[in-house]
Amino acid sequence: MSNKYYEFFCPVKVIAGNAALEHVPYEFMSQSSSRPMIITDKGVRAAGLLDKVISACQDGELDVTVVYDDVPADSSKQTVAAIAKEYRKQKCDGILAIGGGSPIDTAKAVNILVSEGGDDIGEYAGSGVLKRPLKPFIVIPTTAGTGSEVTSVAVIADTEKEVKLPFESGFLLPNAAVIDPRMTLTLPPHITAATAMDAMTHSRQHSGLRRR
Repeated sequence: MSNKYYEFFCPVKVIAGNAALEHVPYEFMSQSSSRPMIITDKGVRAAGLLDKVISACQDGELDVTVVYDDVPADSSKQTVAAIAKEYRKQKCDGILAIGGGSPIDTAKAVNILVSEGGDDIGEYAGSGVLKRPLKPFIVIPTTAGTGSEVTSVAVIADTEKEVKLPFESGFLLPNAAVIDPRMTLTLPPHITAATAMDAMTHSRQHSGLRRR
């Protein structure tokens, strides 16, 4: 048994570096999107991270005036429906998710509703339900732990039934993941350490699946 063999496949475009944020306008415009909605949480806004993104987008003449920053730690069907309603009302044409696992998973679910229609995300739960590409979708992670920015899955809570709804489709993959170190500088040391260990754990689990 050899450990020299492994496989790696990541269809998400990864843009990384100190100036990564400045590439966001180009990525949206290349997808014919000029008015994306930002989906994030209050922690990101309180840390001043949202200002960095908006500034970079405005410098690139991208309209990012629509912001939903009330995503809870464990997102729900109701949250997804509320954001999708606002997206339609504001006539947005793309989604920019900023944060950790909850904002990213929420944004994936919102993208399903605004692309496929309806108000009940539960109708699309499961694997292989989606049959076509969704709206332009870019993710800016603020932690290292979840890896949601490059995965095809999302989990949303159905609070009425007290269950977690899984969603899996290649169409949930973001068009790009923007990894800018400026977005992690304000993390407290203990969270930096915890999310780094989480990332290492994920890496070990996934590499182990493909080793021969």
